[in-house]
Amino acid sequence: MSIQAIESVMSRVSDLLLAPVLLVILVLFIFSIFALGRFLSLYFVRKRNAFAYFKQVEKQSAECLLGYPVHNYFVKNPNASEDELEVFALKKLEGLRIITRVAPML
Repeated sequence: MSIQAIESVMSRVSDLLLAPVLLVILVLFIFSIFALGRFLSLYFVRKRNAFAYFKQVEKQSAECLLGYPVHNYFVKNPNASEDELEVFALKKLEGLRIITRVAPML
């Protein structure tokens, strides 16, 4: 098999994969806009509830607050260790971590 034949096969394969890759990139772009919206909404909710959160931390009381998912997990599971809280936070971020690694490969 000559180099020219290999180049021809590789060119055909890349032409076949161009449309699906562009579609996936478009979907990831739309998801990134969605994730940015979630981030901004969570930021504003946290900003609105920051005083109540710091007040709870000072008094060492535990009530669920909007915008603080790790805090709310701890309120619901008061015996959770720091490792469990870290695992919970990492699970919440896992989808974004995968996307940020896959998108550059495409």
